[in-house]
Amino acid sequence: MAARLELGSPSGGPAAPSRRDVPSALRALAVAAAAAMSVVGLFEFFVRTHEGQRLDQVALNHVGSSDHTRTLVASLLQDITVGGLTVVLIACAVVAFVRRRWALAAGAFVIVAGAIATTEILKHFVLIRPDLGYKSTNSLPSGHTTVVASLVLAALLVVPLAGRWAVALAGSVGISVTGVGTVVATWHRPSDVVAALAVTLAWGAVVLAVLSLTHGTEPASRPTARPFALIAGLAIAAALFIALGVRPDGTVKDLLVHLITMCGLATLGAGVVGLFTWMVDTRFS
Repeated sequence: MAARLELGSPSGGPAAPSRRDVPSALRALAVAAAAAMSVVGLFEFFVRTHEGQRLDQVALNHVGSSDHTRTLVASLLQDITVGGLTVVLIACAVVAFVRRRWALAAGAFVIVAGAIATTEILKHFVLIRPDLGYKSTNSLPSGHTTVVASLVLAALLVVPLAGRWAVALAGSVGISVTGVGTVVATWHRPSDVVAALAVTLAWGAVVLAVLSLTHGTEPASRPTARPFALIAGLAIAAALFIALGVRPDGTVKDLLVHLITMCGLATLGAGVVGLFTWMVDTRFS
């Protein structure tokens, strides 16, 4: 008989008997379905309609900064995505090895690989952007945002309960900086960033659903609210952009577009981190 992959006990000892958690699996699948439908809705409005393309372009025109600032932000984004991908994946593997959580390690890899592959396939081979006067090259979903968001969710899955607040803090900073940064650097439109978050959340929820049905070896933990970590992450990201020179040009319209776009994207990113952390808390300590 083939060996069964087990999560192991919190202490690293023998695994407890497997306990399927169907309600948690159903909740996770509902989140995945909602996230997938969000991608469809974003594409149908912001890519396929003139008004959607116009709104995206307005945000891009106002949030995009000077050449010097764009260069600084672009350099920061390259460092985060290229260096972070390898470092975080190795760290996840090490944490899973120490904790003997092989199924969680596999789930973390699936989140990253699945989200990145889905984003690249959708962007380059599936979704077609009509030429409605705002360029016809499709950029939805954002690859950079997908990379960082998937790494954050992977890390949240493998770390123990006590360490998730730190990952939530760092993750909210990383996702906020990356998501908003791609707009500031004029690499992506706001809808691209939101779609990337939805793709990543969908994969994270699917993985949690599978783990809840096949490797639910622990009693559910009480979810821990981490508003401080998420809010602190937003504040740190905002301070970083201000330091890099990202600020409105003094007009009321520019100020409003900055606030709506940058705060909206950062809040959505932190929301994804908070939701996924809560979902993990209900299943694994």
